[in-house]
Amino acid sequence: MAAKSKILLVDDRKENLVALERMLEDALEEEADIDAHILTASSGQEALKSALRHEFALIILDVQMPNMDGFELAELLRGKKATQHVPIIFLSAVYSSAYSVMKGYKTGAVDFLEKPLISQILINKVKTFVQLDQQKRMLLEAEAQLIQSAKMAALGEMAAGIAHELNQPLQSISMCAELINMQIEKGVYEDVSQNAQHILAQIKRAASITNYLRTYSEKNRRTDFQLIDLGEVIAQTLVLQRKQLQLDSIELQMELADDLPRIQGNAILIEQVLTNLLINAKDAVRECSVKKILLRSFQYQDYVVVEMEDNGEGIAVDILDKIFDPFFTTKVVGEGTGLGLSKSQSIIISHLGQLTVRNGDDCGAIFRISIPAAVEGS
Repeated sequence: MAAKSKILLVDDRKENLVALERMLEDALEEEADIDAHILTASSGQEALKSALRHEFALIILDVQMPNMDGFELAELLRGKKATQHVPIIFLSAVYSSAYSVMKGYKTGAVDFLEKPLISQILINKVKTFVQLDQQKRMLLEAEAQLIQSAKMAALGEMAAGIAHELNQPLQSISMCAELINMQIEKGVYEDVSQNAQHILAQIKRAASITNYLRTYSEKNRRTDFQLIDLGEVIAQTLVLQRKQLQLDSIELQMELADDLPRIQGNAILIEQVLTNLLINAKDAVRECSVKKILLRSFQYQDYVVVEMEDNGEGIAVDILDKIFDPFFTTKVVGEGTGLGLSKSQSIIISHLGQLTVRNGDDCGAIFRISIPAAVEGS
């Protein structure tokens, strides 16, 4: 329920204020759907202070007052941002000429009534402005609720996105831990140390993800960058993903160039992007009778390029331009947050590169990462 509307009555004569206040209170009490609180002021200075402290639905203002008349007060109110749009109704028993009425409208009045008042006319006008104020307040309240709902929804999506990002290293840690348990049960210890190293690497990766998420809103974040070999990053990604591809009966084909130029970047973030693209490619070929993913790397002009191609159904033309939008996903509810590709593109942009997608000539989708080759020794 919106707060009560407020009405300010201004007149230097106390008996006029009492009579006007009583008339309006009696009239408003008869209206169940109109709720208003009436304040009074006996001078222009007092009215100005009150108007700056309260938000009024209407000011009913006597014109003839000592020190500061109604016209002067109206001009002051119109000159202040907080009160410039407050409706003003002038009351006057003396200033009733056409000149005075026009002056009243010029100073910002919405109406000019002569005394003695016809009470029902004033009451009807007051009701109208109170109703308008209450409607405005309800709209503002509804808008605030919508904004809050949108914030909560965005927070929920962000939480889901963080879970999505952290789930990848956690799955790898779980897989390596299970392998260690199996090796211990079989008394085979040759690869235990290697799997333990993989666990430590994924813990480091998870820490890097949380640090990155903390500053996700920063554009073109380039801290913690160094010269890295993209081929080594690809190899590290496949160490943890190749086994899962085999379990899912997915054939991984590779056309990786040797001696690629190094890039300036963050190896853990690039691995995060590659892992996300691999997971998306696995989902794309899930229903294929023969499941294939092709991973290629090469140099094109001054860029180092990595492409991930699958033999799935490809991406519908009408959503190709939306695929990197935050929260956009083609997966069923509960299977995707729509943040993976958006986050991946943000990471590649922070490397001054591009992440794009196109459909293959025959079938499937091709995601391309292009990152500038580093100029070493400069």
